[in-house]
Amino acid sequence: MYDAIIVGAGPAGMTAALYLLRSGKTVLLLESDSFGGQIASAPNVENYPGIPHMDGSDFADKLLTQVTDFGADIDVTRVGGINKMNGFFEVITENGPVASKTVIIAVGVSHRTLGIPGEEKYFGKGISFCAVCDGPFYKGKTAVVVGGGNSAVQEAIYLSDICESVHLVHRRDTFRAETSLVECAKNKSNIFIHTDSVISEFFGDNKLNSMVLLNKKTSEKTNVVCDVLFEAIGRVPENKIFSDIIDLDSDGYVISDENCNTSCPGIFVAGDCRQKSVRQLTTAVADGSAAALAAIDYLK
Repeated sequence: MYDAIIVGAGPAGMTAALYLLRSGKTVLLLESDSFGGQIASAPNVENYPGIPHMDGSDFADKLLTQVTDFGADIDVTRVGGINKMNGFFEVITENGPVASKTVIIAVGVSHRTLGIPGEEKYFGKGISFCAVCDGPFYKGKTAVVVGGGNSAVQEAIYLSDICESVHLVHRRDTFRAETSLVECAKNKSNIFIHTDSVISEFFGDNKLNSMVLLNKKTSEKTNVVCDVLFEAIGRVPENKIFSDIIDLDSDGYVISDENCNTSCPGIFVAGDCRQKSVRQLTTAVADGSAAALAAIDYLK
């Protein structure tokens, strides 16, 4: 019987583990993929306070070492759900059920991708999912943003103040984004809007350097030389397996309060998988500490 089981070993989950372990609690950390989450694939991180430059994978490795040195148990396995028992929780995993007094869900999100052949080759090598995180690396260069919602248009506007030029690509003839945002983008002289268009091909050796845009109405192809592509076509939270025990919003994110409490007492949430407006490394570690402190208070 653990004091806490943490599902997901990204920055949020491992920060939660650190706080719990330092409070003398027993912790089991469950991870089905790679430790560190999305930050582990970031070659250069410049927006973490106090550390001007750091490698994302190095940060993840150090955090993992820190929590294991404090005594965290780790199991690489996939979680299938959580059962509420009489006074504790049973977490169902591929390796069998495990019991705990509290559970912290920190499974993160996965980014929707375009599904274009060869796309994966350029992840972290010219394809990014966060303009706020990576935009400053492309100052004075050419960026492409794909998507039609508020996030995509906001990213294009943000990048227009950093990059020499920005191409905004949307597969439909009208945007889902708010009219005011679309008008703002249209008024930016260095934002070039391509509607009814999709990306059909990528080019580049070790790094993305150009792509082909296909106009779905005219079949016209346009080659765009660029330095980076930001994909802003949505995120998918990994919370469906928990929907029978905690409340999710219409987009599948966990509903929680400021202290990361969910609708089920004893289950907490941290990181990108919870309902919130900002998803950054700093907010992930903040959630991890808040969820852990809430769990510690619950255990009292």
